[in-house]
Order: sequence, then structure tokens, then C-alpha cells
Amino acid sequence: MLTAEADGTFTVLSPTVDVGTGTHTIEQQIVATEMDVPLSWVRVRQGDTDSTPFDEGPRASRVTYTEGQAVMKACAQMRQAMHDGANLPLTITVEHDAPQPEDVMYFCAQVAEVDVDRETGQVKVIKVVTAHDVGTVINSLAHQGQIDGGFVTGLGLAVTEELVSEDGQILNGHLGEYKLPTIADIPPLETVLVHTSGGAGPYQAKAIGELANNATAAAIANAVADAVGCQLFELPITAERVYAALHQV
Repeated sequence: MLTAEADGTFTVLSPTVDVGTGTHTIEQQIVATEMDVPLSWVRVRQGDTDSTPFDEGPRASRVTYTEGQAVMKACAQMRQAMHDGANLPLTITVEHDAPQPEDVMYFCAQVAEVDVDRETGQVKVIKVVTAHDVGTVINSLAHQGQIDGGFVTGLGLAVTEELVSEDGQILNGHLGEYKLPTIADIPPLETVLVHTSGGAGPYQAKAIGELANNATAAAIANAVADAVGCQLFELPITAERVYAALHQV
């Protein structure tokens, strides 16, 4: 729901909760761009089920693709209404059902460099390079934040996080024993952005949310195999598992 206020500013009433991914910032940027006004002239408020149309929620790289297109449609209708001489304030409501594009694919490639201690099996991740197929990056800071956060998630999956159970009972049910990566565990991350066309989002934007965590564990496992000759197929890649694999070779 987009409102042109009497003072020349714009208000977006969004049905989507911004869980830290920058959803509302993206909407603010789109409106400012489409209506040709400063960013500070656009406010985004979070609505609820009484005040806004239904939304499925922020997941699966869908918000910029789906709600971003709804915002762009609302802006187009608003420009036309203002051109026709509509009185202010004026509210435009758009419900947009975005289909899943079947012919659009997004790619990510990651390379990990590791050190492996053959005597103990200890693995240290030295560096990771993550390369992404991207279209138009609407917000570079948020885009890189998605990559950084996805990579750290993948790193935890790869080398530290394991839910241990016995007889149906979780044995490490608190963060003192379930090891999330901290800043001390995170190696340097180099990001490479390969700009291509054909994105399905606004301005040909492409998805970034999930891609950065998919390849990390496999890249690290393959780096361990390259270093010491044993391929692990169980996560996380702990010193104990590497040690056991080395002594089976």
C-alpha cells in the first residue's frame, strides 16, 4: 500500500516483517527511485493482517522478487494517478502474485583453502572465495551482508555445529556445547560478483539469500580431501572424523 502524502512524501505500508534482511530498506529505495524523490521522503511502516493484504513472509529469496514488483506496480499506478491530477493524500493498493520463474537459474561457486594436521586431524579453514552470479544489486551493503551471513552459516555446518542425541534425547541442548562459529572462527572471505542479465526481480535483480551457504561445506570437505587424501561425507568435519579417516586409508 503506497500513499502519496499531502506534504510530498510517500508512505509504504508493508505486510512483510523485516527480519534483518533489509526488506523495508529495499522498498524505500525502490519508491525513491521510481517516484524520483530523496530517500528521506519515503517512510516504510509494517502493517498487519487487519491493515494490509496477505503476505507469505520473508523466506526463500522471495521478498525483493515478489513485494519489490508489487511496489513497482504501485509506483507506476501512482505516477499515472498524479499525472491525471488526483488529489492528495492518495493511496494505491497492489496485490501481486509472482510466479516461480522456471527458466531463471542463479549460480554460486566457492573455493576453500585449509590446513590439516595429519597427527591430530585438526582442520583450520584459512580462506574462502565465494563467487556469485548477480544481476542488479539494489543495496550493496545488504547484498554483501546476505553473502557474509550465508557463508558463516555454511561454515558452522561444515566444521563446528552438530546436534548430538542419544535415545531420543538431545545431549548438547545449549550454546555452551552446541558450537556456533564466533568471529574468532571466521576466516577471510573474498567475494567475487559476476554481473549478468536476466534476473527476475526489480531492475533484473537476482536471488542471493540462500546461495552463499550451499557450497561451503562441500568446498571445505573437498579441500580436506585434496590436502590429505581422505574424503569425508559426514558433517561437521571434526578432528576426530578426519583422524579416523586418515587411519583407515
